[in-house]
Amino acid sequence: MLGETKKGADIQVIIANHIIVQPVGREAILLGLEDNVYYELNETGVFVFEQLRAGNGIDAIAQKLSDQFDVDLDTATRDVKMLIESLIQKGIVSKLDLV
Repeated sequence: MLGETKKGADIQVIIANHIIVQPVGREAILLGLEDNVYYELNETGVFVFEQLRAGNGIDAIAQKLSDQFDVDLDTATRDVKMLIESLIQKGIVSKLDLV
């Protein structure tokens, strides 16, 4: 589970090759071409997804989310982990554990 990380450790994910991203205003739709998975992202979800695409890990994304959207770091970390867990369950991303 994403919440089970060692202090100082970070988790990164890779985005599945079959995912297409279609921006819709400040939101986006993710579509899996192989399995027809459809997932909608709100503005903060798009921000997180773009950070994932840039190769950033959970800790870095949470810090940037906290700064960008003026939310405390604990809340940002929890929200990032919840979104990524959902994306993993849908097969949109896969987790890479770093040591």
